[in-house]
Amino acid sequence: MLAYAAALYGMETEELEQACGTHDIASVVAKTRRVALTPRFSARLASYLQSGEFRVVVLDDAPADLIRIARYLSDVSDRLLVDVLTVHQFVLGPGEGSEVLLVPERVDLDRAPSLFRRRRCAR
Repeated sequence: MLAYAAALYGMETEELEQACGTHDIASVVAKTRRVALTPRFSARLASYLQSGEFRVVVLDDAPADLIRIARYLSDVSDRLLVDVLTVHQFVLGPGEGSEVLLVPERVDLDRAPSLFRRRRCAR
């Protein structure tokens, strides 16, 4: 998670496009989202890559260790926004050519079970 964010941080848009195997990431995003993007998209993307203001984490599962690390990063940094998302996949219909539905779910870091139970020390 952090290695991926660190790799994106400071990257030029052209580098991201090369890593994604495309020459125009704005067109890919517009096609995927099925919307027309404003001319500001490319400028904002470049700005976010330079400043590190982006979201990175999408997972099939959120292990307790990851939740603990995300909670820690969120608590100790006033500049870093940490969200943990899980994505559930549902196949709609039988057989080949079925539609796939992806449902994201944000993990509430404050309510997620802790890896360690807090114990009171006897005095």
